[in-house]
Amino acid sequence: SILIHIINIIFTIFTFPKLPYGNEPVTTKKSFTNFAVVFRKMTNLSIFGILVMSFFVLFVGGFYHAFSVLFLKSIGWSHNTILLYLSVFSIVFLPLSLFGIKLLSSYKITNIMFIGSILFGFGTFLFGFSAGIIGFLGILVLMELQEFGSFLANSGRSGFFSHLFKSFPKEASAIDTMFSPLGTALGALVGGLLIGGGLSYSAIFIFGGILILVLSFFVRRSFDTQE
Repeated sequence: SILIHIINIIFTIFTFPKLPYGNEPVTTKKSFTNFAVVFRKMTNLSIFGILVMSFFVLFVGGFYHAFSVLFLKSIGWSHNTILLYLSVFSIVFLPLSLFGIKLLSSYKITNIMFIGSILFGFGTFLFGFSAGIIGFLGILVLMELQEFGSFLANSGRSGFFSHLFKSFPKEASAIDTMFSPLGTALGALVGGLLIGGGLSYSAIFIFGGILILVLSFFVRRSFDTQE
């Protein structure tokens, strides 16, 4: 990870001065005015619903990223099995991510976001409900499905932001950048509190999956009505 960051820093240093944007001055007052316009537009019912749906995908994903390994240990997986699973998962997800990029470039962004959220919610629910009985391959398939859904929903959100607020690219980028760490961190925090309160890993995955599915259904209906 450190090596990747160093390469990124070097790349940015040599590339940024050549880019045709980023050097125009913006006053603090103008920046606040732009943010106010963006936030007002975000209060539109259909737009707000989509953003809430996307945020909760990150929220539930935060619990998964923080506690999935502990959950796998709780159902009897060994240290070596978990390491093998994570390695295979990463290798298999590479072609899936390339397929996801193709989908994002070929279909309407909001439709892709809804599909991604449904896949994520479905995969998360089944993971919590059946992980103890479906074995290595079954869990691998479900988690690839879940991660693919998360990829579509989160990448779609970034595209949705950039299109919706194309007149305010800096403000949209700043808000979008805050989404991922905030949603993931809150998911991990709340999940930890629920685990400390006596709720099981599987129960949180089940309820998290149901939450995403229900939310996706209602947001989809609201968005279709608004259109």
